[in-house]
Amino acid sequence: MYADDLKLVTNFNKQTGVTNLQSILDNLYDWTVQWQLNINLSKCRVLHLGNAANSHPVSYFINGVKLVDECSVGDLGVLT
Repeated sequence: MYADDLKLVTNFNKQTGVTNLQSILDNLYDWTVQWQLNINLSKCRVLHLGNAANSHPVSYFINGVKLVDECSVGDLGVLT
């Protein structure tokens, strides 16, 4: 069983945003383990939007696996 097409979107400030988003990812992973749902980490991507998106690159992880950063992602054929 797989969870399909989950998207996490958040606004955040520089002081707490990175920590909060990583915490959300950690909680999501714990939830999937509890409910025996697998996350296909090879399909997980990070898309940073906004003026400062490329000036301070940040890495995010799920279960110790670094998520791939993308400049654009497709969703139902629409590129963002």
